[in-house]
Amino acid sequence: MSEELIQDAPGESVQSIPENVESTDEAAESAPASAQGSDESVESAADGAQDREENGFSPAAGELPQAQPPSKARLLPLSRKRIAANRRNARQSTGPRTLAGKARSARNSIREGHYLHKKGSHTQFLAGSMEEMGEDPRQFSYIQQALVGSLRPRGAAQTMLVEDIASLRWERRRLERAQAALLARRMQQLELERQRHSLQVSQQISAAIPGVVLNAGLLWAEDSATKFQKILEWLENLKDAMEAGEFSGLETLLGWIYGANLTLRGAAIQTRFEELANSGPQARDPSDRPASWLILRRELLTEISSVTQQYQLYLREHVDLTPTMREECLVPTIDQRWLMRQMNLIDRQIDSKTRLLLDMQRAEGKPEEDPESEVSRPGGEGPDVTLE
Repeated sequence: MSEELIQDAPGESVQSIPENVESTDEAAESAPASAQGSDESVESAADGAQDREENGFSPAAGELPQAQPPSKARLLPLSRKRIAANRRNARQSTGPRTLAGKARSARNSIREGHYLHKKGSHTQFLAGSMEEMGEDPRQFSYIQQALVGSLRPRGAAQTMLVEDIASLRWERRRLERAQAALLARRMQQLELERQRHSLQVSQQISAAIPGVVLNAGLLWAEDSATKFQKILEWLENLKDAMEAGEFSGLETLLGWIYGANLTLRGAAIQTRFEELANSGPQARDPSDRPASWLILRRELLTEISSVTQQYQLYLREHVDLTPTMREECLVPTIDQRWLMRQMNLIDRQIDSKTRLLLDMQRAEGKPEEDPESEVSRPGGEGPDVTLE
């Protein structure tokens, strides 16, 4: 029996269908179909072998096929609708825009009082926390180095004491800044309150006066800018009418000012206006006018001066910011007293740690250094540091 061997893969062979085979009628009928399938297998096997050779697989050498670099996918151009949608989405993903949103996002790195983004040594953590509070870590480093140069610690224990003293000094500076901030805040609140009253006064001047208040007499109403402004305006009108020799038809203005309850000066003004109205025309020369005109003029000027003084007192009480009010802000509050107690406590801790350091140095036979020496920044940068 003859067979045809067809190479299909490395180390493999495919046995073809024999030509001369004794079979039944069923096998004879299926033989042509099997032969046709075998021919298709041969063609596919040959194609597979050709592909393997093209991919770098060598059957003789037994090497693995080499991976070919993937072909770059073809990029399709974006449509106008897709570009417009991308731009709309980008405009909605710009992060916080308001000041409140930016302030909240700035604290994303803070979790339960720890600055998680600050990694490294303890010194780096302190420097990061100082920067977050608006402080300059270089000033703290200078204070610490100045104390080390002045006290000259020896060993880990003394070095830690000097570091504690530097930290206490820095904490005291913070308390001093907090005390100054409290004073400045009280001053700002006082100024804002006065400015608010000033705006209210300007609004009161343009406010309308109710008829009930006019019938009762504006002089008896509650003090306000409108009250004094209107009374002064009406008194000036009465004065102009007197100067022009017009004494009748002024009962309405007098009623708006004094109402039914006249003051002594208001009664004198009303009486003089009635006398001059009944006496007929007056001379244009002031020297020829009667005594009633002179008395009326004097009473009007006195009333105008009195109302003007009351108006000035009202403005001084509700609007003006006097130096006395500013000095009143210096009175210690409860918060300031607490800060003072904290600073005194820090001073005692500094004194205690300094004495302990000097005792340790004295026990080692090292000469004492003067802890009261003044330390100033070289080059004139930053404030002077004086050990207490």
